[in-house]
Amino acid sequence: MARKSIFESLGLVESEPDVEIDIATQVPAEPDQTVPDQTASTEADVDLINELYETLQMPTGKGTTVYLLKEYINTLPQEMTAAKMQETLNRMFKVANIDVADIILDAENRTSALETERARIESDEDACIASANDDIENLKMMIERANQKIADCTKKIQKVNATVTSEIAMIESLKKFADQMMQQKGE
Repeated sequence: MARKSIFESLGLVESEPDVEIDIATQVPAEPDQTVPDQTASTEADVDLINELYETLQMPTGKGTTVYLLKEYINTLPQEMTAAKMQETLNRMFKVANIDVADIILDAENRTSALETERARIESDEDACIASANDDIENLKMMIERANQKIADCTKKIQKVNATVTSEIAMIESLKKFADQMMQQKGE
């Protein structure tokens, strides 16, 4: 006789006799009878979620929270069907005097609080983006005014250069004429 697991000893699960199963005849689980997605989050995601829960003053410990359910699910074999897993967890919770309704309420409260906090953060960040866009527009106008100033100064330099060059040319022409007059007088 095979040795019983701790779950079998507590009467939480029943062992099934070793039977050869024809995989082709197995019926796949219903789409709504799937094991919850527990995709591992990155460390940054976990830190962000913990930060949000801290802001919301929501406990992240096990207690009677949705995370307790996650812990229990993680103790069960992944090959277990959703229905078998739910049946096993109901037995475990009954023994541990855990009310599934409390877990559901916690999940609903967390979902609502996280949605509200996400909306608040989005609103704050949208305001920050709008402010930065306003700053960019103001800077663009300052750049446009500075470019206009540069263009005006460049035109003034060109006008002064043209006028002064013309004046110097006239003065040199007159000086040359005066030099010729001086040479004539000295002859």
